Amino acid sequence: MRVIFGILVLCVVSAAAAVDTRYLQGLGDTRYEHFESKVIGRDFHIFVRLPDGYDQSPDRQYPTIYLLDGGVQFPMLSTYNWYLGLGDEVPDAIVVGISYGAIGFENGNYRSTDFTAPAEDRDDWGGAAEFQRFLHDELIPHVESAYRSRSDRRIVFGQSLGGQFVLYTALTEPDLFWGHIASNPALHRNLPFFLQPHSSSESASKVFVASGSLDARRYRGPALEWIDHWTAIDDKPWQLETVTLDGHTHLSAPPMSFREGMKWLFTETGSTSDEEVLKHFKTVLWPQAYRTQDVPLLDSLLHESFEVIRDDGTRSSRQQELDYSRDNKWDPGTFEYRIDRLDIYDDRIAVIAGKGLAETYTYTSSNVLVKTDGRWQAIASHVSGVADKEPVD
Repeated sequence: MRVIFGILVLCVVSAAAAVDTRYLQGLGDTRYEHFESKVIGRDFHIFVRLPDGYDQSPDRQYPTIYLLDGGVQFPMLSTYNWYLGLGDEVPDAIVVGISYGAIGFENGNYRSTDFTAPAEDRDDWGGAAEFQRFLHDELIPHVESAYRSRSDRRIVFGQSLGGQFVLYTALTEPDLFWGHIASNPALHRNLPFFLQPHSSSESASKVFVASGSLDARRYRGPALEWIDHWTAIDDKPWQLETVTLDGHTHLSAPPMSFREGMKWLFTETGSTSDEEVLKHFKTVLWPQAYRTQDVPLLDSLLHESFEVIRDDGTRSSRQQELDYSRDNKWDPGTFEYRIDRLDIYDDRIAVIAGKGLAETYTYTSSNVLVKTDGRWQAIASHVSGVADKEPVD
């Protein structure tokens, strides 16, 4: 009898070991990858939840949300994002969870290293620059090549130390993500770093910071100091919105921070005018795609019918531009594009003309962009007047 009971127990355990997520509709189409990072030299567990109807809409691209602490935040917020979408509170999006697969530094959870700027009293802090490079060089290009992810609508969400990394990347590389949501950012050991500018580039990105009214004093105090500091600055490097979440503690805040942050990013008050988007497109994103050989970014910027006519009369198609960028790095030294003309017609066609100022040469260009499904893409470009710069004594 005991043998039979034991067999029954084993059968129940075996049956419970595999979970069919088809019956957990909130998890939807979730995919898993074991990701080996050469930049950091460690592995990550990557979870990707695709929006409903993804396979039925092959021409549609989606905003993409990158969740730090994905082992905790992904099962909670990927489902929550889907649930909010049922009521049209947030747009359909791809959600990416970045997980260590463990709790505790000794077990392989290196969040205290990866999410932080250096701190004098913690030897394990200070790996944010490497983690940022992992995102920029490895994970984001992989996601944008494997899925129909909009490179101009990347969003990063982080809670506590994850919130510190959100502010770190907003300050040091503000155009890596379009939207930044920091929930109860933990700045208690290295606040001075976050009160200084760390990038001179003009950005059209957005930063949302939420602080729970019942967050522990050691966290809330520095977070409020950060909020007061950057709110008082007129010439901010990004658009900033800050909120206090009444009644929320350090650990209860993430869902509300996520909801309020996403709604702000995608509502009219949190949106950017077409003129600002187009300026950012031409002066930041387009040069950045060529300079960094970011082929997925360039792919998202160029319309399928794109053609460029160069100074010598040669023509190049979209695919030729992508192939060239993949194989050749553009290194203009210092570079600035000065816009002389920006006209928008019927809210769907734009003309941008101006002058490119590289370190050793200059040129003029005229560019035509079209707006499809709410997204601007370049459809034509004409480059002329290429000339060497006169040396400065």
